[in-house]
Amino acid sequence: MHLNGWQRLGIVASVVWALAASIYGFVDSRERYNKAFERAFDDAYVPCWVRPSNDPEVCFRAASAASSAVKPDLARVLVLALVPIPLGWLGAYILLRLRRWVRHGFKATT
Repeated sequence: MHLNGWQRLGIVASVVWALAASIYGFVDSRERYNKAFERAFDDAYVPCWVRPSNDPEVCFRAASAASSAVKPDLARVLVLALVPIPLGWLGAYILLRLRRWVRHGFKATT
């Protein structure tokens, strides 16, 4: 199978996108988890350990449980990394076909 330069460039761009988007997705998920943990631990912007009635260990366990819903989500990362690739190829194919259709129309009138 012979690939032209644009197809090779598209393949390289697809691989780079998949790697970069998955790294970004994991980093973003981790940051969202850390922020959710901090919000849960601070309990409405009042540090949990400041109130004498709260045990820091209990606060830590409660914050861990509250932030567990925001842990890195593999499905979200895969969607972010892989869905744009076929959409990009489809868009490029449509633009190429449209360009050929328009050029063919100009050639037919001359």
